[in-house]
Amino acid sequence: NNLREQMYRYRFEYIKDANMREDLRREHREITDAIIKGECERAKAAISIHIDNQEENILKNLYDTRVKSSKSRSCLHD
Repeated sequence: NNLREQMYRYRFEYIKDANMREDLRREHREITDAIIKGECERAKAAISIHIDNQEENILKNLYDTRVKSSKSRSCLHD
């Protein structure tokens, strides 16, 4: 269940950031607008962009968490 906990933490941190929250809303609006209008190719493109952005943000968050964790551990050994 560790992955589920990590995803929850990630979502919580992500949503706290106002800029990221607005990006997420904008991406979802683009997706839903395209679906409502029946613009399948536009919806597919918006979904692809959204998934790519989420992947990038998750990887950045994981990297940042590892760097912070590594720095914390190195301080304990000094």
